[in-house]
Parts: sequence; structure tokens; C-alpha cells
Amino acid sequence: MRLLITLVVVAVLSWVLARSLRSHSMLFYLAAVALAGTGAYFTVAPPAVLPLREVAFVVQKGYVAFALFAVVMMMGVLDKRSAVRRRLQPVRAQLSLLGTILIAGHIGFYAVVYLEILGSVGASNPFAVAGFTSAVALVVLLVPLAVTSIDVVRRRLGAMPWKRLQRLAYPFFALILVHAGCYLAKPVLGGSANASLNLAVYALLLATYGVLRVRRALADRRASELAASEDSTSGAEPLLESEYAAIA
Repeated sequence: MRLLITLVVVAVLSWVLARSLRSHSMLFYLAAVALAGTGAYFTVAPPAVLPLREVAFVVQKGYVAFALFAVVMMMGVLDKRSAVRRRLQPVRAQLSLLGTILIAGHIGFYAVVYLEILGSVGASNPFAVAGFTSAVALVVLLVPLAVTSIDVVRRRLGAMPWKRLQRLAYPFFALILVHAGCYLAKPVLGGSANASLNLAVYALLLATYGVLRVRRALADRRASELAASEDSTSGAEPLLESEYAAIA
């Protein structure tokens, strides 16, 4: 339930704070660093105040970072005319960087936990091994995605190379489900209703994204073919649209 609530809250805050984020992005980055550090500290030394414990939990578990990445990914499949896309599209890079900062705190904290588990159980726990392996793969994919979300890097890289590199977002998003499934598998098999709900939320969100991504790609292809047909009819040279124009 915490994951579902976090997704809703982050989506609402992204909408409400979109203009402020665009104008004062550095302040938000600093706040994210402070939040990541606070989440790690309060996980080790839980505060007496319940709301603070809950915030620390969702930050340190990576729920907030995942919600930010989910918002970023969904912007790429929404209709360009939708009010949500028009408001959030200009801050996709900022939201991505906020998610990266927060997930860095999650990675730093749980890398130690995973290494301790692997050191004690070794290969006898396949879920731990798979979870750690998928986490390493996620970090490898996250680094270039995060770096190229920085405006200066993106401008120097150029539009087409940047768009091709952003294809890494697809396996990155899919690996999140793999990683979540690995650490949720044991409690799910043990009958935990909360773990089952969280896994269902991850799976449903990623499945929804996949369906919308395919739908968007088909719509873009039809629009491109129609434009090419109109141009050829008028005698103009057809304009070829990149496959990745929908994601930019």
C-alpha cells in the first residue's frame, strides 16, 4: 500500500511543483540529497515521530525514486496534446535527476545489506543472487541515462545520439520489475499480502507502460506514413520521422 500511495503522491507533487522545479531545479536537487541522507539515517535510527518514519521508509526503499522514474517514463507515451504531458514534459530531465539522486541513497545503503547477505548465504539463496545481479545491471544502465539527463551533456551529445542512448530506459524499467520481484519473492511465497500488492503494482504499472508504448509507436507510425503520403502527393520530398521522436 505504501508503494501505491507513494506513486500517487509523487505524481501529484510533480504536477503541482512542475513550474517551481523548472525555475529552481538546483534547490530541488539539494533537497533530494538531504532527503536521501535523512532517509538513510532514520532507517538506522528510526525517529519516534510516525510520519518521519514513514517518509524515511518510502525514500530508503526506493519507492520515491521509482515513482519519479515512472512519471518520467509515462510522459513518453502520453498524447502530446494532453494537459499532463504539456505540463510535465519540460521537467522530465529534472525529475529523472531527482530520481537518480534518491536511488543513489538506496543503492549505497542496500549494497552493504546485499553484500552481507551474499557473504553469509552465498549462492544458496538464488533470490539474493538474482537481486544483487539485477541491481548491478540497473546501476550500469542508470549511469549513462542520468549523465545524459544533464542539459550540458545532452546538448554536446547531439539529438540523435541522445535519443538512441535513451533506449536504455526500456531495459532499465524492465529490470526494476526483476529486481523488485527478487526481493519480494520470499515474502510473497510466504503469504505476505503487502508484498503481493507491491509486486502487483510494479507489474501492472510496467505492463500499462508497455501497452501504451506500443500504442504510441503505432500511432506515430501512422502519422508518419500519412505525412509522407501527403508530401508525395503534393510533390514534396517526404520527411522521415525518427522512431525515437515520440520519446524526446
